[in-house]
Amino acid sequence: CAGVGPPPPPPPPQKDAGHSDGAAAAASERAATPPPALPPTLQPTLQPTRPSGSSRAVYRVLVGSLLVQSLGSTVAQVLWPLFLRDRFQFTAAEYGAVAFAASVFATAAVAAFPRVERRLGAVATASSAAAAASACCAL
Repeated sequence: CAGVGPPPPPPPPQKDAGHSDGAAAAASERAATPPPALPPTLQPTLQPTRPSGSSRAVYRVLVGSLLVQSLGSTVAQVLWPLFLRDRFQFTAAEYGAVAFAASVFATAAVAAFPRVERRLGAVATASSAAAAASACCAL
């Protein structure tokens, strides 16, 4: 069967004698050179490391804490309007005002965090924020 088979390869590009462009030659030379090798400290490691027993325990504690916090937060967000309605006989308008005030206070707390952290330090700020959250929950 004549004419069946892969197409012939394209012909190589023709160079004009005496009319070569210096920029095009430099670009083709740059494309032909491989990128420089990474220093040994930045090369990826080929051997994966297995976590030790203590890091697994820390991981489990962190995942468990995150799970409990997210479940508690979801339950509180869902049940908060029902609690306000049943316990304090809040209407929808009053609940809207409380939700708006809560979002304003949360925004103010996030905005004030860097100033408080600069003044008290990171550890004292985290401790006082946890203490304030515990006090609010106890009320």
